[in-house]
Amino acid sequence: MTGLRWLALATLSAALLGCGPSTQEQLRTWLAEQRAAVIPGIKKIPTPRPFERLEYDSQGKIDPFSKTNFMKEMVVASAVPRPAGLEVERGRAKQLLEGFPLESINFVGTLAKDGKRIALVRVNGMVHQVALGSYMGQNLGKVTRLDENGMKLREITLDANGQWTERIVELKLQEASK
Repeated sequence: MTGLRWLALATLSAALLGCGPSTQEQLRTWLAEQRAAVIPGIKKIPTPRPFERLEYDSQGKIDPFSKTNFMKEMVVASAVPRPAGLEVERGRAKQLLEGFPLESINFVGTLAKDGKRIALVRVNGMVHQVALGSYMGQNLGKVTRLDENGMKLREITLDANGQWTERIVELKLQEASK
């Protein structure tokens, strides 16, 4: 019972110590000093500059809003010569591998099938067979050469100047990852 008395006495004295003199007044004075020391600085907004009106002298200059000038540019852009056979290639049905960018297609090997060479390419973990004349990639890439080390494709692209250009792209045999 003596142990319980000491425990009760310790709890009561701890509770009474919490009721002692408050330091809240010291805290309030410190906060007031800090608030007084920090005065927010508000920058003055500069006065806006007056609007300067400029007159446009259209004498001898091209009208930027003319529909005829716009139509002339459209006619010039449509007159860009297209490579031979582009319309035929655009009108044909798309093949499966034309839906993938050429950078995502890996050449992994070749097979001989009925005396013809067939290339094996991997796209998204799937292996596909590609023959000479097949199309791959998103720039009308047509397979023009196959051998055991790689394949060559002819692509038709529109360059930055709006000109149709043909380029030869080569896919080489990918080494097996170790």
